[in-house]
Amino acid sequence: MNYYFRFLTSTEVSRTRTATCVLTFAAAMSVAYSAQAQSERAKTTVDYTVRVNDTLYDLSAYYLTDIGSWTILKKLNRVSDPKHLQPDSTLHIPLALLKQSLLAARAIAVSGTVERTSGPGPFLPLSFDAALIEGDKVCTGPNSFATIQLSDGSHVTLHANTTILIKHLRATVLTGVVDRQFELKQGEVETKVTPLKPQDRYNIISPSLIAGVRGTEFRVVYGDNVGVGNTTVEVLEGKVAAQGPDAPPVLVPQQFGVISDSAGNVSAPIQMLPAPSLTEPGRVQDGLQIVFEIAAMPETRAYRAAIATDAGFLHIVNEARVEGPRAIFDDMPSGNYFVRLSAIDSHGIEGLSQIYSFRRARLSEASAAAARTANFEFRWTEDAHAGAGAQRTYHFVLATDLQLHDPVLDQTALTGTRLVLSDLKPGKYFWSVAAALSPSNNESREKPASIRSFTVGQ
Repeated sequence: MNYYFRFLTSTEVSRTRTATCVLTFAAAMSVAYSAQAQSERAKTTVDYTVRVNDTLYDLSAYYLTDIGSWTILKKLNRVSDPKHLQPDSTLHIPLALLKQSLLAARAIAVSGTVERTSGPGPFLPLSFDAALIEGDKVCTGPNSFATIQLSDGSHVTLHANTTILIKHLRATVLTGVVDRQFELKQGEVETKVTPLKPQDRYNIISPSLIAGVRGTEFRVVYGDNVGVGNTTVEVLEGKVAAQGPDAPPVLVPQQFGVISDSAGNVSAPIQMLPAPSLTEPGRVQDGLQIVFEIAAMPETRAYRAAIATDAGFLHIVNEARVEGPRAIFDDMPSGNYFVRLSAIDSHGIEGLSQIYSFRRARLSEASAAAARTANFEFRWTEDAHAGAGAQRTYHFVLATDLQLHDPVLDQTALTGTRLVLSDLKPGKYFWSVAAALSPSNNESREKPASIRSFTVGQ
C-alpha cells in the first residue's frame, strides 16, 4: 500500500482554519436559532373555538402529535369533563403540541448535472418534475442549474456549484401556518416568495446569516465569489431581514444588498449597481461562439451574463462571470434565448439586471431553417390560490409600457404555466402573469403579480 503525504502551505492552513471556524459558527448558530424558535413556540398558544360534539380526546387525535396530550389541554383550560365541552367556548392549545404535515416541492427545470439525496442515501440525478421533501439535499455541478417550485407558487433557483438542504418544509395542521427553511451550504440561490400569512416563515440560512422574508424576490450567495465565509443578500423586490447570531436584524430594502463576514457581522445596506446594457442588442449570434459586448460601467468589479430559454429565467442553461465587458459562451443549439446582464461591485454585491432576447443561428443549412422564426417563451410557477386542476387559470399581459395600458397581448383563462409567442417587433416589452383566484376566494378576482421586462433588439 502506498501513502501520499502533502504539507499544507500557510495560506491553506489559514483557509482550513477559517473553514473550520465557519462550520463551527454555522453549527452553533443553527442550534441557537433552533433553541430560540422552540422556546418561543413553547410559550405560544393558538385559540380554538369549540364546535358541537368536540371532545378533548378527539381534538388530541386530530391536531396533536401525542394523543395523550389531552391531559395538558384539560389542565391548561381548566376543563372539568373532557368528553363534554361547551360549544363556542375557547380552548388555548400550545403550538408546541400541534401536529405538522410535510409539504412537497418539485423540480420544474433542470439543466446540466443536478443531483439529490434523501438523508444518508447516495446522490442520484434529479429529474424534471421530481418531488422533493424536507430533509432532501440538492447539488448542482459546474454550469448546471435547477429551479424548485413550492406548493404556494414560490420558487428557488439554484445556480452552478450550489448545495442546499431543505431543512423545513411543513405546515401546522390546525392553523395552516407554513414553515420553510433552506440551508445554503455553498453557492447561490435566487428565490421569489409568494406573500406569506403573518405567522408563516420563509428563511434562507447560510453559515453566516439568516435571511427572512414575508414575500419578496432576492438572491443569497455564500462562498468563493464573495470571499471565504462571507454571504451576500441582494433584494430585487420587497424587503429582507438579514441577521447574524448576536445582533438585531438588518432590514434590507429593495435594490439594496448587504454582506456578512464569517463571524456573522452584517454590513449596512449598500445600493446595488444599475443594470448594464448590450452594445449590439440586435446582433444575431451566428458565430462559432456566442459573444455579448457589454457597455462598460464605472465602479464595477465584474459582469455576469446568464442565458435562459424563457423570459422569467426559470430555466437557466448557461452563465458566465467575467472581469471585462465581454461574455463569451460556447456553441448552443439554434433558437431564441434570453440573456440577463448585471454588474458586480467592489463588495461582491450583484446589481440590477437587464434582459435581452437574442437569436442563435448556427451556420448550417439544417439549423438555418429552425432559426428563421423567433419564438419567445414565457414560463411561470403554479399558484395554489388559483383553484385546482382544470379550475387553475392565469391572465397573461404583454405590453410596451410599464403600466400595461396598451397591451400587445391580453390573454385570459390560460390553464398552463407556459406560453410561446412568435416574431415580436424590436423594442422593450413588459409582461405579467396574474393568478385567477378560486371561486371560494371573494377578496379579489385576480392575485396581483409583479411586472417583468425584456428587450428585443433591432
